[in-house]
Amino acid sequence: MAHGYPDFEGDKSKVYSGADWSAIEAYDKNFRVLGGNITWGNSTTLDYAVPVGKILYITGLAYGSVASAAADYDHFLYVKGFIRNVTTATVLAEAGGVGGGGITFSKPLVIPGGETVRSTVSNYSNITCNIAVTAWGYEV
Repeated sequence: MAHGYPDFEGDKSKVYSGADWSAIEAYDKNFRVLGGNITWGNSTTLDYAVPVGKILYITGLAYGSVASAAADYDHFLYVKGFIRNVTTATVLAEAGGVGGGGITFSKPLVIPGGETVRSTVSNYSNITCNIAVTAWGYEV
């Protein structure tokens, strides 16, 4: 059994999606950043520099928010998640929601080697929140 795929060792003719194959080969990438006690309009970010000679394919984004204080749990928790290519100053994906949300991309976002990608989550609630963003995909 290889990486949770019982038939992989015995049947090399099987066809896998790029995402499945990258997980089997351990090329998958997961990026997560948390921000505690973030006030309105502020963000937390995580940068990743794609190694030269590699290509990063981002296949999904998820983001969320919870009130920092228990007394504030009845508020609307507006939050936005972003993926940006810092090198080219291009926003590749942006989505928002109340409390959180997520996107699985039907076509991966492509970041070439030598460029930097940034995952960001921003708090747009009128209260202080704990926020997080996760991006995932694979790199070959």
